[in-house]
Amino acid sequence: VVPRPGVMLWTAKRLASALGLPESAVRLQFVACPLIEIASRELRRALHDGLSIRYLVPRAVEEYVRERKLYAAG
Repeated sequence: VVPRPGVMLWTAKRLASALGLPESAVRLQFVACPLIEIASRELRRALHDGLSIRYLVPRAVEEYVRERKLYAAG
């Protein structure tokens, strides 16, 4: 789980309850990193629309996504 500014993180208990699962079935790992105001759906949308994600993600991530044609328009 990567936090974003202004978005409350869900606990395993809350997520399990929302999914109707026992808490023991939910495993979350939180990543400590700088907070940025961008959602993965924004990256997927840009890539699907053929737009660049340069300056939004590290160069290695941009290359990985491009080489594997992840999220590209059908």
